[in-house]
Amino acid sequence: MDAVEPLRRVDALPSGPLIYSNRSRGRGGRGDRGGFSNRGRGGAAGHSSDNTSEFPLHPRSRFGKAVGITRVDLTVREVGFYSMHGDISDESTLELRNDKSFLRPLTLKCATSGETPVPGGSWNLDQGFSQKTTDERVRFRSGIPVLMKWLKDNAEDPRIQALREQVDFVSTNGILGDLMKVAYQKDSGYSDGWIFAAAKVKDKIIISHIARENLDSIFNRKVAPARTDDHSAFWGRRFEVYMTQQRKDEYGDRRDAAEFEEVGAPRYRSVVHAKLRDLNLLLEAGVDGADPFSQEGYPQKYVDFTIMPTYFLPNPRKFYQERMFRWWVSNVLAGTGSVRVGLHETGVVSTIRAYKIADIPQHVREKSEENGMAYWDPNVCLGFLYALLKYVRTKVVKDYNSAVYEFSCAKDGDGFVSKEIPTQEAAGHTYLTDDISSFLG
Repeated sequence: MDAVEPLRRVDALPSGPLIYSNRSRGRGGRGDRGGFSNRGRGGAAGHSSDNTSEFPLHPRSRFGKAVGITRVDLTVREVGFYSMHGDISDESTLELRNDKSFLRPLTLKCATSGETPVPGGSWNLDQGFSQKTTDERVRFRSGIPVLMKWLKDNAEDPRIQALREQVDFVSTNGILGDLMKVAYQKDSGYSDGWIFAAAKVKDKIIISHIARENLDSIFNRKVAPARTDDHSAFWGRRFEVYMTQQRKDEYGDRRDAAEFEEVGAPRYRSVVHAKLRDLNLLLEAGVDGADPFSQEGYPQKYVDFTIMPTYFLPNPRKFYQERMFRWWVSNVLAGTGSVRVGLHETGVVSTIRAYKIADIPQHVREKSEENGMAYWDPNVCLGFLYALLKYVRTKVVKDYNSAVYEFSCAKDGDGFVSKEIPTQEAAGHTYLTDDISSFLG
């Protein structure tokens, strides 16, 4: 492997009205609620007989003040990386190489403020769409099984050996990012509830989604079948290709070069050790690209690519409350340095904006003060995740050979409940692969 960067603190933010200090304590305000109903054996965890949650989600403010976690409690360092060679829709075919062969460099330098016009005037996100571009290629859902294989293959690496006694939880950046969203999505109508799995392996706890009908990652919602007339899921991946395209046509025009590039989920993965106060998290993180213009080391050099309709810009709820929230929770645990946002109108991008992940809470706070609205608090997100993981650790007591655990929250309930399931009866726990027995040596 190439050298990786030392431990670094991420996302420091000056103090202000929406940010709580480590020592803050106080009574929280009224929060939102969430949850869903019992599904029987192997299904979602059910509520107890008195419908009382084990982990209440309200008042939400307690996760900021009472828990007292701030972003200075979070440090992230990269401990490895790999490129995935083979059919990305079939994890069994993948060869994991400890190199950066599939790390795509950003090829368009963007202004640090304002908007950057795209070369050629516009990018059509529908370019190159094919029905062969399946959902499995656009979305990679095998992060934990592949991470398990990589850990097994690299068990003798000194950095991995050093982590064996430290790690408390193993998951993906995407799954824990989705869990952080729950604190602010309970009343959004975005989901009919949430459910995730946990299993104990050699005193470490794996947090995973469950592969089951009507579950989309940790969200209890029906995944609509692919439509031939709906290309929106493809657009984000197409934007990634435009931002990293390497080829030029005979006239030197990069606008058409993207037609020849692969459109699909990134084939490069970063492995990070995120320390959230006293909890040690080993996470797999998908990487859209790297910024060669950045003077930062990895993982801060990594960049996220995303798209957004231009009509969201003047709408604070859409822009600050929804999109900036999503960009921050999706990247903070991975240590990603920045995000590039393609502003589009019905799939045509004309301009791009760049934001540092560390600066997003500041932008939100300034708009909150201007409007007199509290959109979201980064300390509540981190405090919620910290408290949730502590709760999970008290429930996951048996080894995966005998039992696995499911944690669910109903949209109309008041929090999470747990359910212990005999391993042989568990449905959809696809992260329980053959490599799990050799996990972390």
